Amino acid sequence: MFKTGLKGAILASALAAAVSSTAYADDAAKKEDSLIPGTFTGSVAFTTDYRFRGITQTQGDPAIQGGITWTHPTGFYAGIWGSNLKFTDGDKADLEIDTFFGVTNTIGKFSYDVGAIRYNYPGSKPANVGAGKYHYWEIYGSPGYDFGIASIKASIYYSPEFFGNTGDAIYYRGAVAVPLPFLPFGAKVDAWGGYQTFLDRDNAKFVPMADYWDWSLGLGFTVQGFGLDFRYTDTNLKDTPAIAWSSGDVAGSRFVFTLSRAF
Repeated sequence: MFKTGLKGAILASALAAAVSSTAYADDAAKKEDSLIPGTFTGSVAFTTDYRFRGITQTQGDPAIQGGITWTHPTGFYAGIWGSNLKFTDGDKADLEIDTFFGVTNTIGKFSYDVGAIRYNYPGSKPANVGAGKYHYWEIYGSPGYDFGIASIKASIYYSPEFFGNTGDAIYYRGAVAVPLPFLPFGAKVDAWGGYQTFLDRDNAKFVPMADYWDWSLGLGFTVQGFGLDFRYTDTNLKDTPAIAWSSGDVAGSRFVFTLSRAF
């Protein structure tokens, strides 16, 4: 940690340099803007349990997550997102790093988002799934509409070879969000329901998964730039230790709190 004197000296030097090179900085910014048009946004988050489609990825333990996205004025975007993991299959995967790209736009009250995402698990060598692998692709489409008092969104995700070489898989989800103007801090409530189906279970190289539903209900606030999300999540998979990368009841009901900050 900086001592006060050293920290003050560094700040003073930085300010002096900034003042003496204002014109240069402006020119550099213009060149940078012309070199990479668009905007960069990011976020960091702490969550008490990383749940993916209702199933824990951390054995119910907390996770630190973050990502950055570049968006072009045309609506094209690309980015990267990561989180810690805790699998119990004896492999070396303790991180998930996803890369994604797509196109999103809003036309009046209608919006759409179409893209692809690559789920990456660095260092994974799945011991319990034979020739199976963790890394996989999904493509997705998501239209939405804002009614003012509420907004709705439908989504579909398709993978030609899902997690662990499970084969073709589709995930459907419907969501609704409702602002609560009578509460402070930009309060809103949202809910979604999803259905994960596996189309090639008979030929799966991984432990066959059963089709299942997941659902969630959340209450969110924004306080001093921080997002606070209180959420209940559940599935119809009860007491499911058969999932090879987890143990115990990994898909039961759970209350999850997430603290996030966008920048």
